Amino acid sequence: MKKNSSWYIFFSILLIFADGCKKEDTVKNSAGQVIVQGNYTLKVQANHHWWSVSNLPVYLKKNATEWPGTDSTLYEFKTTTDANGRCTFDHLFQGNYYLYAHGFDAFFGMNVIGYGPVQVNSTTAVNNEVSFTLNVSE
Repeated sequence: MKKNSSWYIFFSILLIFADGCKKEDTVKNSAGQVIVQGNYTLKVQANHHWWSVSNLPVYLKKNATEWPGTDSTLYEFKTTTDANGRCTFDHLFQGNYYLYAHGFDAFFGMNVIGYGPVQVNSTTAVNNEVSFTLNVSE
């Protein structure tokens, strides 16, 4: 009987350790593969002069210290600014990123473009959020 209780204790401890190793920032893609996600958020405000630009496509390139250029296929992430010129990139890891935006400023009536480097890390983040103002111009 003592031998069975030893095995029970061993497997109970093993189960506790296995459960403790689970990552909380994971999701499964359509193929059922686990994808680990970062825990940083980048909040972008797109401004043209002193007003915000809505409906502006914004691209984000990871592991970049130089501007990759205007080819949007070189960027891993894309979103669009809301009515207040804001957009968010969630689940980022620490690292160097490059933002790029281009589109039409309906208020000004011209095409605009802007880009800039962003560092995402514990020094630049407050509560795991990094805020960045992306200035665009004609």
